[in-house]
Amino acid sequence: MIARSAIIGFAALIALYLCVVSVMEGMVGSALSTLGFAVFCVSTAAFAWTNMPSLETGSDVRRWVQGSTVRYNPVGLRLLVVIVSSLSTCTIAMGFTSGGAGWLLAAMGLSLASFLIPILLRWIRNGYLELSDDGIRHRGWAFDLLVPWVDIRDTAVVVESYPMVLVRVDELAKMNRRFTTLLWRIELMSEGQYIELDCRRFDIHPVALEQWIRFYIDNPEARVELGTDAAAKRLTSVGV
Repeated sequence: MIARSAIIGFAALIALYLCVVSVMEGMVGSALSTLGFAVFCVSTAAFAWTNMPSLETGSDVRRWVQGSTVRYNPVGLRLLVVIVSSLSTCTIAMGFTSGGAGWLLAAMGLSLASFLIPILLRWIRNGYLELSDDGIRHRGWAFDLLVPWVDIRDTAVVVESYPMVLVRVDELAKMNRRFTTLLWRIELMSEGQYIELDCRRFDIHPVALEQWIRFYIDNPEARVELGTDAAAKRLTSVGV
């Protein structure tokens, strides 16, 4: 990770140098393309460092928790917007300055810019996990699903290429789930009988998140506190 980031950082520095040279020589298109590439390099490296599971517990997780709603760390989606926007700027500028078949690059850049449409329309937005009287709702970046408590069975922390919390659902239950955008489905939605919580999205320890959910599965009488500060305090009190 460190070596890769160093290489990307070096590429970004070269691009910034070329951007300055282009500005001094009055080459606007070249300046935009090299600046876009530099921003793309930096934001890609930053996303790699932030797209990792958190080990936060206690009061440190409170900033993303409101009642019984745990929001994604917003940095991830913001960086994705910067990554796509900078790459779009780079390719469009290169397309207009290349001539000949450069229109292909410009067209590719415009197609990348279409990512901003569902962002502006909020079809893609920062996600969250919400526990309520209705059940467990997982609003991802580009999907929405809700499972009532009666259909929820148990939870477990599973580690594959990254840690996740799986909330298992009854095999016969019909899950209410949908994508919120036709294009740019940037986050996978679980297709099996479970809710898959990617722990890289939450700024909270996977075990703490799993134990908090499990408590309300095992103690239905405690669900009266969902939506209140009591639920948030219970999450911050979970030890690992």
